[in-house]
Amino acid sequence: IEEVVQRYGKLAVKIERGLLPNKVTARLRKMVDEFQLTLPVIRNLRNKALKERHWKKIETELGEKLERN
Repeated sequence: IEEVVQRYGKLAVKIERGLLPNKVTARLRKMVDEFQLTLPVIRNLRNKALKERHWKKIETELGEKLERN
């Protein structure tokens, strides 16, 4: 997933440079940048060392039940 996001980041920069300034390219770049900020969280949530107690604490903090598979 990190590689895909990185490719989209590079693509967004190329598109932004190659086209006249517009809302679509700016929005794409912003979306990719914001998603890149979530990657460490995603990586940590995929950690196999997380125990049931960890998941319960995470779900309590979020106020939602998470689907794990």
